[in-house]
Amino acid sequence: MIRNITTAIFCFLMITSCDLLDISPEHVVSQEKAFADVESYVMALNNVLRSLTSSVMNMQTTDFASDDFENVVAGYAPTNYYIFNWDYQSQPQPFIWGYQYQLISQTNVLIDNYSIVPASNAVEQNIKDQIYAQALGMRAWSFFNVVQLYSSRFD
Repeated sequence: MIRNITTAIFCFLMITSCDLLDISPEHVVSQEKAFADVESYVMALNNVLRSLTSSVMNMQTTDFASDDFENVVAGYAPTNYYIFNWDYQSQPQPFIWGYQYQLISQTNVLIDNYSIVPASNAVEQNIKDQIYAQALGMRAWSFFNVVQLYSSRFD
């Protein structure tokens, strides 16, 4: 009993005196530098768009891969092309909703930082506005995909 209490107190003291929790990561770009100009804002959007090319973004891939749901591209599982018939309740795959929320999180960063990106002329303002609109659209698209996963199907 005494031994367990001593161990618990020792562990508590080790955790509370840990300086590792207060370290700022050195590999992370600050918000001010990350969105210091329109070009950086474009690069942030490109990073989000690059994540759409991942093979695990099943729902997005089926949306822009093809309108032909009869044929399956060689090397891809047929289930990737039959998302519209997929019943999440009987075939749960938790990573699918995780990627939707990852995309929502990435687009939220673009949306939240719209106001701090400086635009020095009308052309840059137009680019900035387009990126903002694309981020809103992709976030809505991801929410729509989450609804498709969890809502009831209508016949």
